[in-house]
Amino acid sequence: MKTYIFLNNSVRQMGGAQMYIRNKMLDLEARGWHVEVFYNMNGKILIPELRKFEKNFIPELGLPLFSLSKSKRNKVLNKIAACISSDEVIIESVCFTFRHWGELIAKRLSGLNLLFFVNEDYPNLSRADEEYLLWKQRRGEFLNDRMIKEKVSTRIIAEHDDNHFLKLTPYNNVLSYDEFNFQYDNTLPVITSIGRLEKNYILPMVKEVIKFADCNNIKVNLFFIGGTYDPIYLDEIKSEFAKTEKVIPLFFGYTFPIPIDIIKASDVIIAVSGSVLVGASQNIPTISIEVNDTYPLGVFGHTTNSRLYRTTEPIISTSELLKHIILEGKYREPIIYVDQDAESINQYNAVILEKIRYNSKEYYNIDNIFSKMDYIYYNTKIIIRRLFGNSIIDKIKETLKK
Repeated sequence: MKTYIFLNNSVRQMGGAQMYIRNKMLDLEARGWHVEVFYNMNGKILIPELRKFEKNFIPELGLPLFSLSKSKRNKVLNKIAACISSDEVIIESVCFTFRHWGELIAKRLSGLNLLFFVNEDYPNLSRADEEYLLWKQRRGEFLNDRMIKEKVSTRIIAEHDDNHFLKLTPYNNVLSYDEFNFQYDNTLPVITSIGRLEKNYILPMVKEVIKFADCNNIKVNLFFIGGTYDPIYLDEIKSEFAKTEKVIPLFFGYTFPIPIDIIKASDVIIAVSGSVLVGASQNIPTISIEVNDTYPLGVFGHTTNSRLYRTTEPIISTSELLKHIILEGKYREPIIYVDQDAESINQYNAVILEKIRYNSKEYYNIDNIFSKMDYIYYNTKIIIRRLFGNSIIDKIKETLKK
């Protein structure tokens, strides 16, 4: 038997990583692989196909390796090994935070650790961590494309092979056509946000919607598809709504699949990454947000084809785009949208995987990456979180980016 293991933060609720794993899992199983997903954040599993992994919750996976003793590491490795009875094991580290854990697990199981990150932001790397990722790349086991590697390291992108990377499975199967009844004032424009409430663009977007409504003396509905496990994010959003009577919020929370009735009720959608395609596929004007600066890239299919990072797109405010779409009726024309061919992408990825399967079983000494400063920095963050909550870390990160 051959086993494919995904390492991800969570299989709970719905997000891009969960949809990616679900779609790729179905293809791998059809090709004869046994699939497991191990994760560190517990919660309600919304996607039916992922519910079988409920037993694979391991909270210690959320901790950096240098913060755990050898015995605690072995406890994690033993738990994973007890679930695996294969003579061939591939691990895919889906989140950047698992790049070290994946290598340690691969060594324990005599498998291979593939790096294919689907998260949207990346920290500054130490020189030692860069050396690790370069080593993985030279072995053909760091499989992101050029766009992601440019965000990770200039040294890494300099050695990137444009002919050796995996492709992201499409998210074009997230809509439900079943009737979905909900009440709202349908005489008012509807703006719909698709994304987790803790994403960095959500609060600025809310402020821009309020600015648009107040400045143009118009009332609007603001729908939210996506929730959060940290109530502080929801509290921050609601505190903004307390400042206006022009915006009527409606929170749907996490929904899978997404009811098409919500999408069809929308005059404009605001999203990032794969979620942009949900509205665009239905010809709803969709504002695509840049994941780092939180400003719009533009209206997808009209003024931009980007869904993650800014290249040449000018910065324009969300409130200005809302004015163009809702008040001026711009960007209503149907766009040329073609669903990605999932089968061809799956076949492409299968060919890449077939080549990698026969890599030599060599493993990086992960402990050489860490320094005392890593330990100090990590424990400082823990203290700050305990004193001020999770959101203070996000605010510090945003301040450092400016």
